[in-house]
Amino acid sequence: MKTLKHFLLPFAVFGCVVGLALSASAQLPATRLSTLVPPGGKAGSTVELSLTGVDLEAATQIYVSNPGITAKPKLNAAGQPEANQFTIAIAPNVPPGVYEARVAGRFGISNSRAFVVGDLAEVNEKAPNNTVATAMEIALGTVVNGTSAANAVDYYKFTAKKGQRVLVDCQTKSIDSRMDAVVVLNDAEGNEFERSRRGGLLDFTAPADGAYFLKVHDFTFKGGGEHFYRLTVKTGPHIDFIFPPSGLAGTKSKYTLYGRNLPGGTPVKGLMVEGKQVEQLVVDIELPGDP
Repeated sequence: MKTLKHFLLPFAVFGCVVGLALSASAQLPATRLSTLVPPGGKAGSTVELSLTGVDLEAATQIYVSNPGITAKPKLNAAGQPEANQFTIAIAPNVPPGVYEARVAGRFGISNSRAFVVGDLAEVNEKAPNNTVATAMEIALGTVVNGTSAANAVDYYKFTAKKGQRVLVDCQTKSIDSRMDAVVVLNDAEGNEFERSRRGGLLDFTAPADGAYFLKVHDFTFKGGGEHFYRLTVKTGPHIDFIFPPSGLAGTKSKYTLYGRNLPGGTPVKGLMVEGKQVEQLVVDIELPGDP
C-alpha cells in the first residue's frame, strides 16, 4: 500500500528540478546598458560614444529607434574595435527629439537608454570647472553634455547683452539620468537672479551687458557616471503649449503658439508661466494625411 510520502515524492523532485532551472537561468549573463556618453548630439554630426553597463562583452552594434542614426565600433590604430567605444552618425534630416538606443553583444540585446538629437552646437564638459574661477565658458546657443560628481558643483559662464532673454534648460530624468538637477544663475558679483530646482525652464532677461554664471549640481549632491545632464543655454524660441492642441489629418489650419522668444511673437496680456511673460504667434500648420 502506497503511503502519502510515495505520492508526494514526484512533486518534490519536480519542484527541485524547476528550482535548479530557475536558479541557473537567473545567473545567466545579460547585456545591460547603463549610460551613453555623451547622451546626445547635433543633427548632421558624428559623435564619439562610450558605453557603460554590465555584460557588454563583444558589443558590436548600437540600434537606435530612428534609422537616420547609425553606429559602428570605433577602431584603434591596429584596426581592431575598441571595447565599448562607438562612432555614431546622425543624419541632417533627423528631427530633434529623444530616441531609444540599445546595444547588441555576446549576451543579447540590452535594455534601452535615451539618446537625444538637437539642433544646437554641442560641447562636452571640460574639467576642472568646480569653482567660479574655473567656470567653463560657453556661447549662447549651446548644449553642454556633463556629469555631476558627488559633493561637487559645476560652473559655466556665458556673456549676455542687456535685454537679452536667455533660456536655460537642464535635461536629466527625461533622458534616463539619476540626477535631480538644481540650476542657479548669478552675476559676477554672486547676486542670484534665477534658480531652477529639480528640472524645469530657467527664464532670464539680462539687466546689463556682462558675464553671468550657471551653477549646476544634484539636489542632494549625489554624483557619478549615471548622474549626467544636458544643459542648454539659448536665446532661441521655446514653446510652452499650442492651441488647438490637435487637428484633422490632411488639413491645413491656423494654430496659436504660446511660448518665449517666439520670432515675431507678441506678449499675451495677463498670461504668465511661473511669473514669466508668455508670447503668442499664429502660424499655419499643414498636417500629414497619414499621421
